[in-house]
Formats: sequence, C-alpha cells, structure tokens
Amino acid sequence: MKKQTIIISAMTIMSLASCYNDIDMEKYRGKQQVVLNCIANSDTTIMADVSSTWFFTEGYPSEDIKGLDIDITIDGETKGRMTYDGEKYQSLIRPKAGEHIAISTTVDGKTISAEDVMPEETTISHIDITHKHTNGMEEVFTYEIHFNNNASAYRYYFAKIGAVDYISQVGTLDYSADPAFRLTSERINKTFASLKLEGQNGMPFTNEAMQKGDCCIRITEKGDYTYYMGENARLRNVTLYSISEAYYKYLISVLSNDSESSWQGGLTDIGLSEPVRIFSNIKGGCGIFGCLHSDKKTVELPNARNTGE
Repeated sequence: MKKQTIIISAMTIMSLASCYNDIDMEKYRGKQQVVLNCIANSDTTIMADVSSTWFFTEGYPSEDIKGLDIDITIDGETKGRMTYDGEKYQSLIRPKAGEHIAISTTVDGKTISAEDVMPEETTISHIDITHKHTNGMEEVFTYEIHFNNNASAYRYYFAKIGAVDYISQVGTLDYSADPAFRLTSERINKTFASLKLEGQNGMPFTNEAMQKGDCCIRITEKGDYTYYMGENARLRNVTLYSISEAYYKYLISVLSNDSESSWQGGLTDIGLSEPVRIFSNIKGGCGIFGCLHSDKKTVELPNARNTGE
C-alpha cells in the first residue's frame, strides 16, 4: 500500500501592533472671542445675536450674552439702541438703499463694532418655467428668473427656491448650467469648479457676467414624480435677495467649508484640504454684519406628466 503523507500547513496568525500618542487638545484652545452676527433687512428689522466662541471639547455652544447696549448709527446719525426679546436683539428701524449702517456695543470693557451698506433693491420681473419628464420617474423643471440689473458696479445676489409649506418636498436644485453660478462655483470649489453646483438652501452670485438691463438666471429642479403630487406640492416660493458685498464674501466662505455644498468642503472633511477661513467684518470679535433686500414670487410648476410633454 502506497503510503500517503498528508502535509497540513498551519496558518500563522500575525498580530498587528499599533502605536498611538495621547494628544492634549487643550493646548490648541484659542483665545475666546465675542461673536456678533447681525442682519439688516430693509423689509423687516435689524436682528442680532451676541455670544462667544467655544472649544469643541466643551460639547455645547456658549449661551447668548444678554443685557448689552447695542447702538445703531445710520449715515453718522445715532438712531437708538436694539432691544433684547429673550432670544435676540432687534430694532424696528428699516434702513433704505445706500444708507451706511454701523452697530457697536461693549463687552467686558472691549468695543465690538461693525458697519455695512444697504444694497439697492432688486425686483423679480417675471419667471418662466419649462418642464419635461424623463423615461423614468423623474420630472425636470428649469426656472428662468428675470430681473433688472442697472448697476454699473458689482452687485451681489442670492437666489433661493423653496416649498410653500413644511410638508411638500423640493427636488434637487442644480445651478451649474448658468454662467453666473459657474463663477460662484469657481470661488467655492476652486479646481473642481466644472463639477455640479447643487444646494437646497440657495446660492449666491454676482452680476459680473451680466449685461445691464433685463437679466436672467437659470436653475434646474429635478425630482421623483411623487414630489409633485398632493396639495401645494407644485407651488414654489422663488426669492431673489440683493445682498451686500460683506454678506456675499461670508456666504462664499461658509459654502467653501460645507461638505454638502462643495467638493472643497468634502476634501476638508477628510483632511485632504485646508479649511477656508470664514470671512468676518466684525471689529473686536468675529461674526458677520450683512445687509439685504428681498423680493419673492410664488409660482406653480406645470404638470408635465399629465400633459404628456
């Protein structure tokens, strides 16, 4: 009988050794600063929130700083102080286009101040909507938002499309087909500017690529057909904001760090890119003081599926 030798190979289990270091994050704690965020809207009020910076190891944001005297000056003339309603500071003053607005307060003996200029008003003249549905279950709508651009200098804007209630859904909004928003993409995404520019919370742009007179921006909405069924499902609020240069710079810097709005922000999240410094025009602290004017129209989306287009 032929003798068979069975060779059993034993697998060697290698243990992986890892090394680690304890890092004292407290040594990276920066100096605490006052945070002043204020928006002046020519249609409503001037609203402000004052708090302080907080370190992430604390686990929660700092509380509002209450009991401050926040003075408002318009074109060099004192207009009074903002009042605190338990949630925010506010003033019923409604600044006009071109007015220079300054706010200031004192926190622990240190002056915190900011200034900005109320932009010119912008009005939506009309909105055209084209529509189609794909071979699948999607519907596609293209908004053409017309407004007048008579400014000889740079103007800064922000466009937003939203549902009229909290129940209806809005499809994915894509801004990348319009030249004005492609310039925005260059500022947000840097070398990834050719990629899609999407965002459900609106998008800033300038008149840099526009001629004077009647102008048009194009935004595409794409969504499952079920988004457009039911009461109010096809109604949209289209809002065009005229914003100050400072507010525009702030929004660009915020979007550059947002992983959901930009590739730049996504790379920052995984450590492949340095974060963009958030723009601030607050003296003695950080935050933003921005001015804006808005115009809103409510439109109804055509029912592409029922018309067979």
